[in-house]
Amino acid sequence: MYLACILLTINATTLSTRSGAVPAGKLAELTGLTTGAVTAIIDRLEEAGYVRRTGDPKDRRRTIVEPIRNKKLERKVGTIFNPLHERTHKLLSSYSDRELAFLLDATTEFIDQTREESRKLRSVQRQSSKK
Repeated sequence: MYLACILLTINATTLSTRSGAVPAGKLAELTGLTTGAVTAIIDRLEEAGYVRRTGDPKDRRRTIVEPIRNKKLERKVGTIFNPLHERTHKLLSSYSDRELAFLLDATTEFIDQTREESRKLRSVQRQSSKK
């Protein structure tokens, strides 16, 4: 369980770093987690000094999460993910553009379907908890 929390935290950090400042709700959407789970992750990231929360000047109900540049974290993430990135690059380099386009389409559809099923499950769970 602890490892899953670490990986989800790294995932959220990576997403916020790539996207720059991003609304907390968008992180929930991108990770497929509930807003409550993302809030807990943001709490940990903020406490560790990896992100900061700011208010959205256009909508005070929204929280914007901004990554804080952290070389130590970047090295940690690099150590974990660079070997995988290199192997993935080597593998994908062996495919034609047409094959890559198919893989991208199929993967995108898998992700979309998984998100839709997750939404359905959360909806069912909310409905049953109201009873």
